[in-house]
Amino acid sequence: MPFLTVVGLIGFCAVLSALSNAPTPPKPMYATANMSVLSLPSTEGGSNTETNLSLLVKVFDSENRGIGDANVIAWSLDRKKAYSGVTDLEGNVILKISNPELPPGKAEGYIKIKVMREGYRDFTSDYFLKVIRS
Repeated sequence: MPFLTVVGLIGFCAVLSALSNAPTPPKPMYATANMSVLSLPSTEGGSNTETNLSLLVKVFDSENRGIGDANVIAWSLDRKKAYSGVTDLEGNVILKISNPELPPGKAEGYIKIKVMREGYRDFTSDYFLKVIRS
């Protein structure tokens, strides 16, 4: 009987050891921009003005600490162009978006974003920044 108790104790210790060495699940992260709505100039009257947008994106964890070295990708309204950057130590990156275009027949659309970093769950938002035609 003591032999079975020792074997059971060894097995129990092995299970506890395996559980304590299990990898930790990735932490959540979030992203915000320096604006929530972008208003594009009207194209009525044939005006063909260029619009260049500097979009400041802040990436942070659940305790509001900036996350450095995160890859940030933003897609244009028609999903044909992508813009990317890597966050600094404070979790900030400026994405240069040139000439955002609304799809034909649309008065509004959204810029999509994805943020990735090892040790964190990917953050994705299909409605990150609303773009309207003024």
